[in-house]
Amino acid sequence: MIDLSTGESATRIALALAIGLLVGFEREWSNKEAGIRTCALVALAGMLTALLGTPLVLAGLAGVLVLIVFINLHAMRAAQTVEITTSAMLLVLFFLGVLVGNGFYFLPVAAAIVATLLLSWKMELHRFAGRVAPNEVHGAIWLGLLAFVVYPLLPDRYIDKWQTVNPHALWIAVIVVAAVGFSNYIFLRLYSAKGLYYSAVLGGLVSSTATLLELGASLRTIGTEEVGETGTGLMEMSVTVTLLATLAMFGRNLVLLAIFAPAGLPWAVPALVAMAALAAVLVWRQPRAPKLSGQQLKLDSPISLRRVAEFGLLFLAIQVAATLALRAWGHFGAYAVAVLGGMVNSASATAAVGEMAAHHTLGAVAAGVATVLASMASAVVNAPIMNRVLGRKHLGWANSAAMWALAGAGVVVLVLQRVTL
Repeated sequence: MIDLSTGESATRIALALAIGLLVGFEREWSNKEAGIRTCALVALAGMLTALLGTPLVLAGLAGVLVLIVFINLHAMRAAQTVEITTSAMLLVLFFLGVLVGNGFYFLPVAAAIVATLLLSWKMELHRFAGRVAPNEVHGAIWLGLLAFVVYPLLPDRYIDKWQTVNPHALWIAVIVVAAVGFSNYIFLRLYSAKGLYYSAVLGGLVSSTATLLELGASLRTIGTEEVGETGTGLMEMSVTVTLLATLAMFGRNLVLLAIFAPAGLPWAVPALVAMAALAAVLVWRQPRAPKLSGQQLKLDSPISLRRVAEFGLLFLAIQVAATLALRAWGHFGAYAVAVLGGMVNSASATAAVGEMAAHHTLGAVAAGVATVLASMASAVVNAPIMNRVLGRKHLGWANSAAMWALAGAGVVVLVLQRVTL
């Protein structure tokens, strides 16, 4: 038996009850057999049996199993069904209580929060699973293969005479960017059906270029009945979509920089936040355009053999070019490569300069500035992409003006940062 002070005992009791109540509220809200009181008592039982020793933990587990049997028998008699999820939840709660009783705090709390999220996302998860395509399942498998099979086999050393290619470091970047892209893709599949502008933001987190190609085609097929004979409504919506996708791209690149080279954030955050703020203001200032629902964005999964190979080769090309340009022309050479890379794929450019900074090939300040430049280049390129898809030259000036305004804001902030050093 564990001997505890009064304060420690109160802490463990309160934590076990809090965990049980958290999960119990969700179960009560879902009208399940095991509600608030049952969940709280199961977690408390786990905590108390842990204090009394292993034999009583086993006895408590047996009691929970008996409770699960009774709950399922009642459910079968009342509704001809079984409570699989509730049964699993009660077992998890009991073991979380045992962890609390043994003095673990962070692990059971974190696990309880994750469990509650899984329980509350029932409809979203079922809806998503019902729409999952085979290529998306393959994407998840590829991500696991990249992270847990290929990565440990790669050498952690430079393999070229210029000391620019480290397969181990290269694959870390591939895994991180692939994981971020796939996570954003999951959110896109879950929530993009809420409307055109939701799709622009969520799609921009995955790929602003692909998003503008898809949504631009949707806008082009809407027709003059919904956007007006003069095309004014179409211009307003195209500008808003371009701004939102670009704003999301800024946020994604900032996250990538934070993962690879957090020391570069002080130089990247002001400019990226300024550009994002200006984009938000421009969106807010846009005249009200017709609200279009049901414009669901359909992008391919960012994880496939072809896409991973494309990203890996592009990342490798940017990193090698940036390293050689850095040696030849200093930071300005790396900046030039970042701009060119950003015009193709700003995520690859950001990951490349971030990885260089992580290995001290490039300074943190330069990595932050290069990330901003790559993001600016991607923003400027977004305008002609949308204009070309729309196929209406007289509307193109608005998108171009908005994107160049964002780039101008980024340049101003970078100049001010350099002046105030």
